Amino acid sequence: MSIQLADGFRILEGDELTGDHLKQLFDAVLRNSIPADELMSLTDILKVYASPDRRDPAAVVTDAEGRVVAGMLSEIYPASRVLLVGYLAARHDVRGQGLGSALVRQCLHRWRSQTSASMVLLEIDDPRCHAAADGYGDPRARVRFYDRFGAVVLPFPYFQPALYPDSSRVDGMLLISIVDPSETTVEAATITEFLNEYFTACEGAAAASDDGLARLIQSVLSQSVDGRLPVYPLRDFAAAVSNEGTQA
Repeated sequence: MSIQLADGFRILEGDELTGDHLKQLFDAVLRNSIPADELMSLTDILKVYASPDRRDPAAVVTDAEGRVVAGMLSEIYPASRVLLVGYLAARHDVRGQGLGSALVRQCLHRWRSQTSASMVLLEIDDPRCHAAADGYGDPRARVRFYDRFGAVVLPFPYFQPALYPDSSRVDGMLLISIVDPSETTVEAATITEFLNEYFTACEGAAAASDDGLARLIQSVLSQSVDGRLPVYPLRDFAAAVSNEGTQA
């Protein structure tokens, strides 16, 4: 599938997306935009998104010369029916031209429908814990970006699992969702199922009995009422999420 954008940019996904596009995305965009502990290896990206039987949605943006300048990669977690957007990034020199917004508007809700996902989740840096850095962007700008799409924050301190054996967990994160604007709560069981599924997929079966994961799940359960977890506008993250106890 191909979607033409302004100024010669084009979104490619599905059968239009090749292993070479993914390699360009990794080399020209992701490797220069995502800290090492938060980035899948190129081998794993190709294994997931270049496989003939791939199920996880992905898209890149190419410029008028066919060079990959932006992209979005997601993963579907079937037990919880959660679509996790792992990466959304643009090359430094094309940031601010609306390519990330185009990917969200053109792809995200359609991907949710195609995968029958019950919700869309994303992990972003908590601006109170991560400063703006050259190449990696500004966490506060990222909050403003997703807030424009009606994102909500889940009200507990979050950390990302270790994505591969030699990597570390990443503390000081926010778990956010893009939901229907009328929704002020989400299904708590979906969140706990996702956390178990995600951490086990990344870190192995031992994660299921890990104290850090247990604290995350307890945070969900302790704030839920009648099986529903309240969520808050992302712009209000500082009031909604304590920045204490974020250690993995």
